[in-house]
Order: sequence, then structure tokens, then C-alpha cells
Amino acid sequence: RDCPQRSMKFQRTKMGSRKRAYLILLALMLAAPLAAADEQDEPQTDEVESVQSQDENEKDEGESPNRWYKNIVPVPIIITEPAIGEGLGIGVGYFHPKKTSDGYQPNTIESADTVRDVSVARKPPPTVTGAFGAVTNNGTWAGGVGHMNSWRNDTIRYLGAVAYANVIADFYVFDRPFEFNLEGIIFFQDLKFRVAESNWFLGAALLVLDGSNVFRRDPGEIEDPPALPDGFLASEFTDVGLTARAMYETRDDTIMPSSGRLFDLSVTRNDEALGGDYNYTTLEMKFLSFHPLHERFVLGLRAEYAMVEDDPPFYAVPWVSMRGIPALRYQGKQVVVAEAEGRFNFNENWAAVGFYGRGWTDTNLPASETGQDIEAYGVGARWRALKSQDVWVGLDFARGPEDDVYYIQVGHAW
Repeated sequence: RDCPQRSMKFQRTKMGSRKRAYLILLALMLAAPLAAADEQDEPQTDEVESVQSQDENEKDEGESPNRWYKNIVPVPIIITEPAIGEGLGIGVGYFHPKKTSDGYQPNTIESADTVRDVSVARKPPPTVTGAFGAVTNNGTWAGGVGHMNSWRNDTIRYLGAVAYANVIADFYVFDRPFEFNLEGIIFFQDLKFRVAESNWFLGAALLVLDGSNVFRRDPGEIEDPPALPDGFLASEFTDVGLTARAMYETRDDTIMPSSGRLFDLSVTRNDEALGGDYNYTTLEMKFLSFHPLHERFVLGLRAEYAMVEDDPPFYAVPWVSMRGIPALRYQGKQVVVAEAEGRFNFNENWAAVGFYGRGWTDTNLPASETGQDIEAYGVGARWRALKSQDVWVGLDFARGPEDDVYYIQVGHAW
């Protein structure tokens, strides 16, 4: 099958892992407060801490009425996701004051010549309450609120969000795009518990989507239309999923890791017994590994697997998520993604990256079959925009099976 003509577009991918069309917008909401994430005080000696604590108490007596303003961080959102077009938004995050954790040891690029290699760094996520709004040039828009918190020295982690999204994107049948408009309310709750003093977390999550969908062009109009399961092309629906999750985390930083591992395993059951209209099970596995091979060079490796069983709607079928490939472009009952990225640190503020990845799909849905080789590669640059919070931004150029694309990144692409 001939490939469509190549074109130049501004595009972006951010996800990750969570293979749902409605989570594209949820990810945007969470990206707003998390873009400035990992705000954390430096460890201090008892003597210095005592002096500073006394100074702060004296300062608080005169400044406490306005002190909370200092913790509000506005974050512009630049949207260039190929599935939903280009657009802008704004997120506002309030970083709640948090005491220094005795277990936290910072692990960052210390200078132009060294990358500290520490396998385990207990760096709790920040406590953030955020709100966002965003719109793109294809008519997609969304707004919502979210909260992230951790308790008891990072032994309990919580993430919750509520959003309303109007998503306009394409669903592919035999490599041909059919535009859909999915609109509805998203409710998400996630709670994880650390296992003893280990780096393992166990938890559960609940996701509810109450919405409606309209195809701008009926996929049934194609010649010899494939046989699709009942309810596959969703109209008005409620989709409720309950997730069991296990996560292993030793990365030195969640925004721009230089060492450590992340393993994330989740099993989600969407069921009519939970109040939804669908019955299907999704299994997702994700593994990230970062290795400082040289004073200036970091190698990152990524492997992901997703599988769905029973009768999911079209938006819940897993897809290949990778720079250079739009969301929902290559779907299958089973999807595998493998990617490698090299990062060279010129100094403490500038770095260059190169990446290559491949994806594979396996499906018994004829509509999802593709004749394309699913691979993408590219290069990019990174700049440390906020030294105090170690927040990196950058620009990637990626070449996929059909398009040459640009991505604006905040933090690591994975």
C-alpha cells in the first residue's frame, strides 16, 4: 500500500502510557501542574535548619497573610499533538508547602563533568492542586481540576482529577482516517501504597467516562466494510474501569531521569457491573531504564506492552504511542513498543538527544490491520529552564512512517 504524501507539521506526544483517547486531554491537565513538579527543599543540617526555622517563623509573623501567593505557578500549555491539532492552554498549579523528608537525597546533574549515579533516590512528588483549560485549532477543547498528594513520608500517593473534554480526532479503518467527536465528563481517582520500606507500590484506580460520540463520516461507507463487534463504534455511553496496579520506582528524578528504573503493571476491568456499558479487560506493562554510561552521556531504554480482551469500544483499543506517530493511528488487540534514547549533556543546562523506536500490533479486528512499517526516529535539544526545580524543556524532530514532525517537550518524553 502506498504511503500518504509526507508533510511537515508541528506535533507532540506525551503520554504514556494510558491507552485511551479521552486520556489525551486528561494528560494535558495533569501536565500543567506536573511540568513544574518535584519542588523540594534541600536537606539541611540540624544547626542550619534550626537557624533558618527561627528566621522563617519571624518572617511568617509579618508575611503570613500573602505568603500563599508565592506557591502559585502558572504554566502555559503548548499543544501540538497530531491527533488533535495545534493549540494553546493555561494551567495554574498551587504547590502546597511541604516539609523536607529525611529519606530524600537529591540526585541531579551536579556539573558539566559529572552525573551522579545513585540507584535509589526517595524524592517524593510535590503536593499540587491545579486547574487547566485548553483549545486546539481542530475544535478540541477541555477544562478541569486535579490534585496530587503524598503522605507519611511518601508511603501513600494520591492523584485525582475531574475534567470535561470535547475531543475531535481520527479513527483509522484500513489505514483510512474517519473523524470522530467524543465529548464527556472524565472522573479519575488513583491511590497507591508503598510496600514496607521498599521501592514497590501497590494500588488501585477508578476511571469513569460519561460521554457521547459522533462520527463525522461513517466508517461503514467504505467498500466491503469489516465486521465490527456490537457497540465498537460508541455513541452515547458510560464507561467505568477499575484498575489494580503494581509499580517499582528507583528513578533519580521523574522529570529528567539520569539513572534508575520504573516498572509499572496494571490490569483494568471495565464492566457493566460497575455501572458502565462495556465489558473488557486491559493489561498494560511499562518498563523504563536509565543508565549513565559516561560522565556526559545517559542511555534510556523503554519497553511497553498492552493487550485488550472481550469487547472494547474503538477508543479503548491500545495503540502505538511514540514520537512521530499520532495517537490512535496504529491500533491492535496487542501492541508492543520498544524505544531507545541517548542524551549527551554539553553542560549543566544544555543537552542533545537522539532516539529510535519501533512498534508492533497484533489484532483480530480487520479494520485495524495496517500495511505500514511502524517505526520512528529523530533528534532533539534540551534546556534546563528552571534550575531550582530541575525542569527541562526542549524541541524534538521525529520522522514517522508518514510524516516529519516537531514536538515541544516539557521534561522527558516518556
